[in-house]
Formats: sequence, structure tokens, C-alpha cells
Amino acid sequence: MATYSESELILPSLYMLDLAGGFIKTADLIVSLETRLLPTGSDARIISGRSDTYFSQKVRNLVSHRTLDHLGLAEYIAEQNGLKITPKGKSHLVANQLTIDYLMENNFSWGDVKPVFIALAKPNTNLDIFKEIFEGDTGAIKETKVYRRSKALRDAAIDTFLANYGTLSCHVCAFNYEEKYGAIGKGFIEIHHKRPIYMYEGADQVRTIEEAIENLAPVCANCHRIIHRTRPPYTLEYVSEIYQGIRALST
Repeated sequence: MATYSESELILPSLYMLDLAGGFIKTADLIVSLETRLLPTGSDARIISGRSDTYFSQKVRNLVSHRTLDHLGLAEYIAEQNGLKITPKGKSHLVANQLTIDYLMENNFSWGDVKPVFIALAKPNTNLDIFKEIFEGDTGAIKETKVYRRSKALRDAAIDTFLANYGTLSCHVCAFNYEEKYGAIGKGFIEIHHKRPIYMYEGADQVRTIEEAIENLAPVCANCHRIIHRTRPPYTLEYVSEIYQGIRALST
């Protein structure tokens, strides 16, 4: 069960600050982080005699302790009780945009992304979590590493799924884009990452892809959104069970 420390909220807070257009009030930051990180257990409990949960209090402390100010990532605006991103904070996000977007938007388990968020909380840190395992060309542009690795893994996964199942259908609801949309749907499917790409560090490209594919699954856009409605995400097996149960009731 995930609990968050104040320092672990630095990067997610900066991310939400940027999404809000560069300024966010403390109350709005709390709501944004609660929505994205879905605190549970002790973090979700109300503090005795207070209206805050332990999680929301950590966010308030992050602001009141001027943690982002001290790092030069944001400036506290007392009159509006909120944070304004600094040029340094924006540059830090831009330098790590692909990594941060990948980790935040895929709603991975906090335990899997926590080490990266802690490392990237320090200014002037650029962590290339995707390395060069899937780069085939020398001198590749640094910003394309995530795309190269994701594409190589996606292509390998699709080839494997086609070889094993003969079709690219959703593993939850069996929706097939080519069957429904014809030629324009051929080869189209979303790939669900059960764990971040960087969790797989095989000795070589082939071994890494083989290990990673075990934790990938083809899903349609609708089922993918349902899987990622919570943190950590619902398991593919759980969503499939729910879908099949509802389908059985309707027949």
C-alpha cells in the first residue's frame, strides 16, 4: 500500500503546476495530486481534529516549507496561496518531459515509478531511463530514445501477438479494429504496459524484449482507459473478469 513522503511529491507537484499553466493554488494542487496519485491507507485518513488527510497535509507542508522554492523550481505567491513555476522548474520539466509524461500518464504502480521520481526531484538532473538498449543507429538524437525503445518493444509485441493469436484483438473484450474499420484499422491496437519499460534490463535487446513482452497486452482504447482508472491500475485479468461477467448477464 503506497504512502507518500513530502520529497516524493516534488516532481508530481511540479508536473501538475505546469499542467495548470504555470500557477496553481495549494487547494487545487491537493485535488490534482489526490486525483492522479489516489492516496490510500494512512495517507487517506483524516487527521484527528482536522479536515485534512495525512496526504493533503503533506502537500500543504510541501508548499509551506517552501520546498520547491529552495530547489529553485517554483516560487510561493503568498497573496494567492499558490506556486508559480520558475524558468528553472520549466527547464527541468522540459529536459525530462518524455520520461515524466510516460510515468505519469500510464498510471503505473507508485512502487515502480518512485525511484525515478525521487532521482528527478533534484534540479539539473537528467535521467535517461530508457538508455540505448533499443537504439539501432549510432549518434541517435537523445530525445528520440523513448520513442525508439517504445516503438521497438511495440513492434516486437505486435509480431508476437500475431504469431500467437493470429489477430490483434483486445485481450479484454476481443474488439478488433480491422474487423470494425477495415483497412484503416489494420495493425491498430493499444499496448498496455503492466510495468514501465525501464523495469526490464536484460543482457541484450532480444532478452529484454522477451522479458518485457510478458508484461504487455494488446487492448482497445476503451478497455485501456478502464484499466488505468486507478493507481495502481486494475489488472487485465480483473477487468476481463468484470467484462465477461457483465456480458454473461446481458445474454
